[in-house]
Amino acid sequence: MTYEIFRLLNRHRQLDDALRTEQQRRLPHIWRLQRLRRLKHAVKERLNRLMAPPLASI
Repeated sequence: MTYEIFRLLNRHRQLDDALRTEQQRRLPHIWRLQRLRRLKHAVKERLNRLMAPPLASI
């Protein structure tokens, strides 16, 4: 596992924790929830690109 993948996995976990905390608030802030979801999705997409097998060149 490269350092970048480790860092992104850690960031994904942090965003997941923040998202869960915000959702459990009595009055969750909608804008913050949307921002956290967008950031988490962006990190997930980056992880998928880094972990995907390289395409075979023809």
